[in-house]
Amino acid sequence: MTRATRTDITRRRLISQGLAGPAAALGRDPAQVVDRLLAVQAQDLRWAKWAVGVRAPGTTSADIDTLLDTGRVVRSWPMRGTLHLVPAEDLGWMLALTTPRLWGGRGDPPP
Repeated sequence: MTRATRTDITRRRLISQGLAGPAAALGRDPAQVVDRLLAVQAQDLRWAKWAVGVRAPGTTSADIDTLLDTGRVVRSWPMRGTLHLVPAEDLGWMLALTTPRLWGGRGDPPP
């Protein structure tokens, strides 16, 4: 059995997060970044924009504002009561999956 070194693990994490390797070199647009990551923590919107922009070189804060203004990407609470940027088309199933757990495992909202 081959064991991964810390360097291997770090390299693989950077690649899977779109921060290094072939995926990072594609110059994705910000919508593609959010699509690939599915949920970008966005408690602080400024840093959420940075997290997307660092993965899509040349992206501006205004570019991400446009995605939000057009509804292509939404800022919502799909997990743990924490704000995230998510693709609008995925928000419905994410909320259906996670909301009951936020309500204590019941399918109905609290009284």
